[in-house]
Amino acid sequence: MSTVRVIEEQVPCVIDQLLIEKQATQKNVNARSLQALDLHSSKIFIIENLWQLESLTVLKLNDNCIEKIENLDALVNLHDLNLSFNKISKIENLQMLVKLERLMLHSNRIGVLENMDKLQNLQLLTVSKNCIESIENIIYLRKLKNLRALSLDGNPICSEENFMEHVLVFLPNLRYYEYNLILKRDIHKSTKIKQILAKVEEEEAELEEKLKLEIENLSKKQVLEKAFVDTIEPNTLLESLESAGWKIILKIGAAALITLQTEHKEQVQKVCEELQNIAVLQMEKREEEIQHFINCADSARLKNQQEGRRKVEEYLKPKEESCENLRRLLALAERKKMAEESPEMDQVRNLANQLIANSEELKAELMTMEIELQEQITAAIDEFSSNMEDLISAFRHEAKQKLLQLRELEQHFHQSLIEPCSARAANMYLLKWKDTHNCPVASNDLIELAKDPTLLMEKLIENHEVRLQIIWREEIKLRNCCQMWLEKLIEEKRE
Repeated sequence: MSTVRVIEEQVPCVIDQLLIEKQATQKNVNARSLQALDLHSSKIFIIENLWQLESLTVLKLNDNCIEKIENLDALVNLHDLNLSFNKISKIENLQMLVKLERLMLHSNRIGVLENMDKLQNLQLLTVSKNCIESIENIIYLRKLKNLRALSLDGNPICSEENFMEHVLVFLPNLRYYEYNLILKRDIHKSTKIKQILAKVEEEEAELEEKLKLEIENLSKKQVLEKAFVDTIEPNTLLESLESAGWKIILKIGAAALITLQTEHKEQVQKVCEELQNIAVLQMEKREEEIQHFINCADSARLKNQQEGRRKVEEYLKPKEESCENLRRLLALAERKKMAEESPEMDQVRNLANQLIANSEELKAELMTMEIELQEQITAAIDEFSSNMEDLISAFRHEAKQKLLQLRELEQHFHQSLIEPCSARAANMYLLKWKDTHNCPVASNDLIELAKDPTLLMEKLIENHEVRLQIIWREEIKLRNCCQMWLEKLIEEKRE
């Protein structure tokens, strides 16, 4: 009997629909509406089958046999997560729990505090009785800007010299440590601590500046994408200048070629910026036109609705009076049992016919108003389409001029390369492919180009054609993007 009990105790429990439904039933709610799930001490080995619990705010999985944090991505509304007293060795897969406020991980096997960068709402973290050793883990917690309570006792790190000094200095926003209020912070900072803190703050400032720049670049890229010119930039247009073939040519041309290349890059950069500015300005004009159309359409609909309501109210007021008269006449006819051809019954029929006529007249008026509204909106869409086509056409014309300018720059750059490259190649050949000043030992590729001017020209032309092809490709892409965007926009407005 005891053996059976031991076997039963070792059988793992699976988080399945039945287990979830059981807790939902106990709380008289639908499983999808369940806000708290308590599965502590349930012999659970794997976190699974929680994908349908989007409403969950509290999850207790403490005192189990879990080895890995996983399958929590669907719990986007989770505030409390308790994974204490398990066998977890790594903090991971928490990036989707952005609303998490309390994370309990004490009594596990965790050695590093990591992968919590997305938990910017985290206020309480308990990782006591784990395997955390390095002070770097304290520094990592600086990323959690809203962390107010921390439990770390029972880790090897706690035996480090000046451990509490590190906690108080590196986590200035912390209010509770081991559930005790931190009352005093005017501690003496050692020279070593000051140096580490200064370095950490410098690195954080650099990282913050880098992130800020990345966000600005992303925002700029999104704007340029809406303006159809996100890929028209120097790095794209001049990518062939990074090829191995070009670097060989560069060695032949030496300093003169580097100067020409620098000047060309600067000129391309300037034209690209001018084109991007034009594109953004034209995009703003298009957005103004779109908003103007939306405002006009909304105004026409509102005016139509108001006029329709007014007509309905005008119809309903006399209708109520007519209906009352009709009911009165019908009641009178019922009492007196009037003949079908009596004057009173004629009056009833006339009144009923008048109501029907008024109703039909109202329907006709409302239908006429609806048709007029549709005609107005159709006319407005036609005008809007024409205006947008003009704006797109104007932009494409200006863009074409700038792309032509880029082609002319490329043609000039190509022509300016020929003379210095040819002269340099001839000189290298005369010196038996050795230049004691700039190129002590020429590579085989360099020698081959220097020996045969035809090969050199072919290489120059090849690079030139690649850059021209890129400009042509970008022009086709821009034209197609403009056309597709315009067609989709007009189709959406007509629908």
